[in-house]
Amino acid sequence: MAELEDDLKQWLARRDPSDAFTEKVMGRVRNQGRRRPPVLARWVIAGSIAASLVMGGYFWREQERADRARGMKARDELVQALEITSAKLEKARAIVLQSLKEKSL
Repeated sequence: MAELEDDLKQWLARRDPSDAFTEKVMGRVRNQGRRRPPVLARWVIAGSIAASLVMGGYFWREQERADRARGMKARDELVQALEITSAKLEKARAIVLQSLKEKSL
């Protein structure tokens, strides 16, 4: 049993890390603030931004098209209303002129 304990003490005894290990850890600490995202992540971000711009442009164009269609419909309704008003006023004018002619005779 003493041999097992001696082996465990030897394996679990505190040892100083090698110089290579220390340099590796310190290098990571120094570069941690300057890490860039992986290439795939950058492409995903760039693709997401591009897709957002394309979709935004598409929806903006569709909104403009819908606004233009509503404007044209309103214009057509206004022209129709003016034509109806003009026709009714022309009938009223004809009736007034006819009654004036009859009174003057």
